Amino acid sequence: MIAISLRYFHTIRHLKKSQIFYQVYYKTKLHKLFIGKRYGYGKGNIVRLDFKVYDLINSKGKLFGEGIFNFLNIEHKFANKTDWNFKNNGKLWNYNLQYFDFLFDTSADKTYLEQLINEVSIEIIQGKLALEPYPVSLRLINWILFHSKTGFMSDSMEKAIRIQIGFLKNNIEYHIQANHLVENFCSLVVSSYFLKDRHLFNSSSLKLMKAVREQILNDGSHYEGSPMYHQILLAKFLILYEIELGQPFGDKTYVDLLRTTISKMVGWLKTIYFSNGSMPLLNDSILGIATDFSTLISVAGKMKIDSTNKVFLDKCGYRCYNTSCYELLVDVGNILPSYQPSHSHSDMLSFLLQVGGKMHIVDLGISTYQSNERRNFERSTLAHNTVTVNRESQSDVWSSFRIGRRAKVILQEDEPNSLCACHDGYSRKYGVTHKRHFKILDNKIVINDQLNFSNNRLSNLSGEFRMYFDHTIKVEELDNGVKAGDIWVTFEKAGEWSLVKYQQPLGYNKFDESTYLIIKFNGEVITTLQVQ
Repeated sequence: MIAISLRYFHTIRHLKKSQIFYQVYYKTKLHKLFIGKRYGYGKGNIVRLDFKVYDLINSKGKLFGEGIFNFLNIEHKFANKTDWNFKNNGKLWNYNLQYFDFLFDTSADKTYLEQLINEVSIEIIQGKLALEPYPVSLRLINWILFHSKTGFMSDSMEKAIRIQIGFLKNNIEYHIQANHLVENFCSLVVSSYFLKDRHLFNSSSLKLMKAVREQILNDGSHYEGSPMYHQILLAKFLILYEIELGQPFGDKTYVDLLRTTISKMVGWLKTIYFSNGSMPLLNDSILGIATDFSTLISVAGKMKIDSTNKVFLDKCGYRCYNTSCYELLVDVGNILPSYQPSHSHSDMLSFLLQVGGKMHIVDLGISTYQSNERRNFERSTLAHNTVTVNRESQSDVWSSFRIGRRAKVILQEDEPNSLCACHDGYSRKYGVTHKRHFKILDNKIVINDQLNFSNNRLSNLSGEFRMYFDHTIKVEELDNGVKAGDIWVTFEKAGEWSLVKYQQPLGYNKFDESTYLIIKFNGEVITTLQVQ
């Protein structure tokens, strides 16, 4: 009981006061409002927006004919009418159904899409579909942009849009913050253009600008440290910028901030991405969800938004090193943001490696948001290319999206050819500090891991260094180490080591077999990755 109470304490103590207030406020308020009644936003007359860049919405491969949907690599066919409250494939699958991203798939039948919109509109009007702020935010933008593309607008659709705007205005996700808050404000800004409502624009754009200034760091990264969510939000900002160009309210401060933010975010992507165009699957990231990298870069270029090819990484906690032989990405950051770590992993001092245009050592990313053993593993330290003590995580990741007690990184050396940092994730329980030093040479990387014990009684505890290889890489065990694709991995001062098969996530609910290396050691191990 005490341990559970402490876990909750260390989870809650980082929250903003406003998050705690709104958690309580919404739990009481939602029992009274929007049950049996639907309050619509009555101001403004609808306008067909001038918008053209529908490629910013990741819409393909989600609708396969009438009643057949595919989200998160799970296909489902509704026998009769679509069940918009369908939960058998998990809440996230249902959210994807409700987003309506598939509206912009050019292979979809327009009449059927209009039928689906009317179906949901009637359920919203009748109160049969429970409204939630995040899917409402995404659905509103998609419906409004579908109107801009096709001109379709039924009476029920307009009424449902106004109901959702009214709902969203009164249910902003202040209790969640982070990308949810940005999505809420982006949706209200788009709605203000749709209704040509200057008052709604002023209030929503001011709140959006405040959130952007907090969440987009000086190096251009989104503060949750997930390239996937970074791309999702960048696509939204590009949508806003395109709409502003065609239907301007003329707010220079807002336009300038959008343009500057887009430029910085594009620069960050160009820096963090590998040269072959592959996304590093850091924190909660996986392929197939966000608008792809090349589309974002292309659209920003067509909008004549300048961005540097590379930015200096400092605030995001990542470091990139490129030599003539390899590309190395290292995580030396703390849990960010402290008050909303839902998409953070316990991955301090982990790294990724690309050689010859091929990923060799990978971050697993994610395959599920379900609260289960797989989700817990993918966020844990064991799932990353770093060291565990007693196979425990550096930070207390739990309950799918929560983190209790957190490790703290101390950066000790940050030079072009040398990076050294330590963290205290094992200090309290075991009296151990993990220190890792990367020596970056042209054709090899030397990693020195040290476990520094303050308590001699526990100095017999061993460390375990895991290294996850990509499923495309052939891995062979040799007498003096491991050959993995184009690299030789050797170690000094190591104890036992072995190769183990694992299921590498290639998307939500999608895997391929691959191999990881376990190196066990006491006190210190020196690992060399030599490019052949």
